[in-house]
Amino acid sequence: MQDTSKKYAADPRSSEELVEAHRQEMNAEDDTREAIGILHFRGGWKEFELGRQLTKSKNPEDRAVGADILAQLGWDKRSFHEESVELLINLLSDPDHNVIHYAAISLGHRNDARAIPPLVELALHEDPLVRFGVTFGLSCHDDEQAIAALIQLSRDDDNDVRNWAMFALADQIDMDGTDIREALAAGLQDPEVEIRGEALIGLARRKDVRVFAELIKEWTLHDVSILSIEAAEELADPDLVPHLMNLQESLDFSDDQYFEDRIQDAIEACKQQTGLVFNLSDEDQEPEE
Repeated sequence: MQDTSKKYAADPRSSEELVEAHRQEMNAEDDTREAIGILHFRGGWKEFELGRQLTKSKNPEDRAVGADILAQLGWDKRSFHEESVELLINLLSDPDHNVIHYAAISLGHRNDARAIPPLVELALHEDPLVRFGVTFGLSCHDDEQAIAALIQLSRDDDNDVRNWAMFALADQIDMDGTDIREALAAGLQDPEVEIRGEALIGLARRKDVRVFAELIKEWTLHDVSILSIEAAEELADPDLVPHLMNLQESLDFSDDQYFEDRIQDAIEACKQQTGLVFNLSDEDQEPEE
């Protein structure tokens, strides 16, 4: 991060030039976001004003760029937070779907609870681009309304929407409960390996009893996902050690040292575990007499 800050601080371009450079980034096929990163790093009044003015433009591309600028001004300082959140919430009613997408994504970065109700209202939007933005926007809120929408989105027809919703339920919230666990359990049957992996991690974080058998099942497939290994490390069940060691012996790691290291990390975590591994959700606990 320090090297990035030095690089961004040394960039000679004006903020106006960076806005135009970011337009090119948004239309590029790769994921380069250096120009917007510098604008966020600067995060001053000038950058805020550029973003604010763009959100008022008649051009929808301008409004999308403006929303993207307002997302992370000042990085962790969260500069101009109140003003930015208000502008971004207003953009959720924009007639252009791409603008709504960027506004929702930006509100996810801002992580302000005031955005939850208007985002939830868009959870059934006809455009998957908007629904993906909504999913991102709601993904870090330990809020019942937000979580109910994420559960709904975890069943979406669009793979990207479903994937991010499952990730949010699995890893971005701390709440537990039957509805959350059942949504994660449903994800174990998803045809997409990444979504199944997120579901495994979510259940492993909550020490759900179902995850052990599902991990063994997942490891019988031809392609073993890194997410399933991360779930095993999260679960840290000593009974997984022989299964992990079998994977260690049977898989070819010649081109993937990282994968081999993660399996070893999972083995070590499982060996170190003592005491109770699994627990019920709060809603499933037996009442005390």
